[in-house]
Amino acid sequence: MVLQTDVCDLFEKYGGVGYHFSDKRIDHLQFIDIATAKKPSLKALLGSPKRDYVISNKGDKVLIDTLVEKVVAVYFYEEGITPEWLTTDIKKVYEEFAQNKSCFEVVLVYLNDRNATVDRTGEESFRYTFETMPWLAVPFKDPECERLTRFFGYRNDQLGLEESPRLVIFGPHGKYIEPWGSDIILKFKLPAYPFTRERVAKLYTEKLRELNLEMLWDRHTIFRRRDESEVRFSQLVGKRIILFFEGDEENQIRRKKVANFLSMLRKRYFDMKGTSDEFEVIYIITSGKKESSYDMIIAAPWLVSIASELLPIDLSVHCCYCHLLSAPSRSSCSCDKHGKWRRESSMLAFDQNGTVVRKSLELSFKATKFPFYVGSMEKEAFFELNEFFGWAKMDKNHWGLRINSYQKNLKLPYVYSYGGFLVANINWGKYFRGRRFKKLAIRASSIEVANKVVKP
Repeated sequence: MVLQTDVCDLFEKYGGVGYHFSDKRIDHLQFIDIATAKKPSLKALLGSPKRDYVISNKGDKVLIDTLVEKVVAVYFYEEGITPEWLTTDIKKVYEEFAQNKSCFEVVLVYLNDRNATVDRTGEESFRYTFETMPWLAVPFKDPECERLTRFFGYRNDQLGLEESPRLVIFGPHGKYIEPWGSDIILKFKLPAYPFTRERVAKLYTEKLRELNLEMLWDRHTIFRRRDESEVRFSQLVGKRIILFFEGDEENQIRRKKVANFLSMLRKRYFDMKGTSDEFEVIYIITSGKKESSYDMIIAAPWLVSIASELLPIDLSVHCCYCHLLSAPSRSSCSCDKHGKWRRESSMLAFDQNGTVVRKSLELSFKATKFPFYVGSMEKEAFFELNEFFGWAKMDKNHWGLRINSYQKNLKLPYVYSYGGFLVANINWGKYFRGRRFKKLAIRASSIEVANKVVKP
């Protein structure tokens, strides 16, 4: 009796636990995976029915239940593939928390059967590597190692173009799951603990809130409108203010977006003029020119300022995200070394008491009332940081568990593969021809049923 005509992909996913690879057995394993994905927990992910512990490099068994209150970093390690800087950076962080082990732990997942390592790793290499690490580990060649790669979307081809989550941050009781912990540690080091994007967004907004409108200009500074009328800075006290920093966009799509934003801002300005919701706009020309490169400003009665009129303050803190980096790169920074000449336009909004209530590089209108955004500053910073540091693109190509205050992905990383590509949408099965893929499409239908049965 032939159970499967090709078990390579099934064996790669499930290893020996998939034996004897019948449809019934695979359906059972996939049903369990879906149930675990709906309610992820450390015990369900790191443990198994036969093992409820992880090990230290001295051979001690540590119950997984003792880790549920901690921030746990799941470290996927491939000998000769995982960069050494990552292990070094994790060690530095781990040593910082050595005095207070109640809050942070690392669990090594040693991957010895991947395409690039299967011929040169074994239990000896595992022991040698693990002895150099002060944290815990899943036992060598444990079936859960392969299962963890499925849940967290760790790919088997590290020579591919897509980034894999090498260090997954699992919050206490599964409160959050951050797949890009390694990138966050690399860029932001210890201040970003517990190494989530939400923490980075909070760091940014905390710094941003230190800014007050009165810190930017001398009280006697005079602004001019296009009709040559003058307004002193002291006359703006108690008013809502939007600062627009004109950039030097070379991308035509970006220029069009900025022009559309200015057009909408002009409309809102006139609509709210004379009402309790009115606001002023100070248009800051940062390019060194005395005239705006956008025609929109010519038709708007906004106040105009030159960047050189600003008080000596580092606006890189308030107009981009580069200051958060542990080692800022000027090649990626949106400001010059003085933090005043922007490459891309941005805006800051101040409430009547002079405090910052919004910062945006995206330049969007999400609400009808000032400052034209629904949600907190942390939320907007979260999504702008995602774009700024490339995490949004990484998320798009990542098929693994991810939980934070603004995103939630509890879908399985993938169900089956076709032609070397991972297929996430099980409905695609109907487009595949051949006996093998018809069977997979049938199996996919049982997974759909399981998704309905197991509630989140």
